[in-house]
Amino acid sequence: MFEDVLSKLSAEPPRSLDLLPGLRIKSAVSGGPLLIPLAFVVLFALMPLFILSADPGARLAIGQTRVTQARVISVASDAACRANGNRITYAFRSPVGTEYRATSSVCPDSAYFAIRPDESIPVKYLVSDPSINAIAGQREANTPPIALFAIFPLFALLIFTPMFVPQLREVLRARRFVRRGRVARGSVLFVRSKINSPWPGWSGSSISDVFVTHQLSSGVSVEAIVKCSNNWLLYHLSPGTSVYIAYLPGAPSKAVLLDAYVR
Repeated sequence: MFEDVLSKLSAEPPRSLDLLPGLRIKSAVSGGPLLIPLAFVVLFALMPLFILSADPGARLAIGQTRVTQARVISVASDAACRANGNRITYAFRSPVGTEYRATSSVCPDSAYFAIRPDESIPVKYLVSDPSINAIAGQREANTPPIALFAIFPLFALLIFTPMFVPQLREVLRARRFVRRGRVARGSVLFVRSKINSPWPGWSGSSISDVFVTHQLSSGVSVEAIVKCSNNWLLYHLSPGTSVYIAYLPGAPSKAVLLDAYVR
């Protein structure tokens, strides 16, 4: 169909891709359609940060901390554990002299369960905000699994990646075929349309298998299947239409339709 352009391609490699603007990476993944998925990926990536910033235990686990000795003020019974635990109230001073008081529950299996008032206890506090603190070795057990939050951006990528990977994969495949393969003229035999949906229930893009017969340098005729998602081009691909394809010498039945990459 595009004889004036495609006839300039040499039959044998190497060859330049400049004659086929449709082979550029940006033609497969353009900026406009990427904005909404990119916004969702950023949102999913920031969501764990919002959650972590609101959780004192998480801030204490990932922030810069120091350990100091605190004075136990009082010890009272507490039912926070399955067995009877103790609620320890302690006080400590930051390096600038400000006193902070906090309360923490310990269970019978804790090393500090038998501690008494006026004794010392190690306390870990956040350097940027000493009011966020905990008995050293206690709060870590209740800290949310930070590595688990990496699932949030991965989940967004899992949803949106199938929307763009097929197009990108097809362009990369076509670039490889054009660089390394042979260019030949073929004749359209049949077109079979199908819907390429990234997820069940989602409206997908239409893509068609185009059956093309072409002749090898040895004179043997081979039938190849090429993919095409250009609806305008598919409308013009009636049986017998002459097209250009590129195929690898070792697999002549697999090819790419060069007419689809003229623009």
